[in-house]
Amino acid sequence: MDNRIEFSKRLKELREELGMTQKAFSSSVQSTPATISAYENATKNPSLDIIMNISKKYNVSLDWLCGLSNEKNVSKKIVTYSDVVRILILLESNPELEFYIGIQRYDEYSHDSFIDYSGITFQNQTMEKILKDWDKMNTSLKEEIIDSDIYDLWIEKTLKKYNFKITKDKKEETDPKPSEDINPNSDDLPF
Repeated sequence: MDNRIEFSKRLKELREELGMTQKAFSSSVQSTPATISAYENATKNPSLDIIMNISKKYNVSLDWLCGLSNEKNVSKKIVTYSDVVRILILLESNPELEFYIGIQRYDEYSHDSFIDYSGITFQNQTMEKILKDWDKMNTSLKEEIIDSDIYDLWIEKTLKKYNFKITKDKKEETDPKPSEDINPNSDDLPF
């Protein structure tokens, strides 16, 4: 893909995530609205100084801004739920770790289904929702109900859906789009 087109998409994505107009954004990076518009429409190439200024000002990697990487943040700070998901994807993709993302359920009164395992616990309802959905997708993938392409599309959608700042749980803010909740008794996949 043409680097100018990829830059234009990423620039617009960043500006819209920030909730800024072209005028406000251009002012923040010492440019003009017309120039930002030209960058977003891929009709003009930005200078290295402009790209570096945007990268520093908004803490995004130059590689991400130019379309060379999907790692958006320069720092390794975990700021959004998508940052957590990306780390879990890295862990899951390492075959030596035998890392599995899922939920182990067992009857506390019966030892029949008890197994020894290591785990990661999140006391956060949004992470719980992400992991429950991930468990459904992993099960569907392993049972060959879906293929890896569908799984990858779900990962991509999940990264976009949960790309908002991590906050302490409040009952009414646990899911960004409650209308997209999955009925647990439904056969619908969580995407």
